[in-house]
Amino acid sequence: MTAENKKEIEKLIENFRTLVKTHTGDVELIEIVGNKVKLKLLGACANCSLSNLSYDIILGGMIREIVPEVEIEIINISAKGGKNKKHAKFQRILKK
Repeated sequence: MTAENKKEIEKLIENFRTLVKTHTGDVELIEIVGNKVKLKLLGACANCSLSNLSYDIILGGMIREIVPEVEIEIINISAKGGKNKKHAKFQRILKK
């Protein structure tokens, strides 16, 4: 992943945060190392049943447009203090 790709992903996540904050949720970019992006769900997102859709499919799809071979790790920390790690390796399904 290039430095330019990292900047694009950081900007994309920042824009996505604006959207989820309207629903009292949030996401934190922990790090980008190699082709791995590590995110932490916060607020309402940590307990939302639609977080798989929002993060794995929507945000993951947008990130895959930048880096098709990306691996995304989502750390979900619930309001009750529980911790659930989900690892998702995304495959490119749609061709340009």
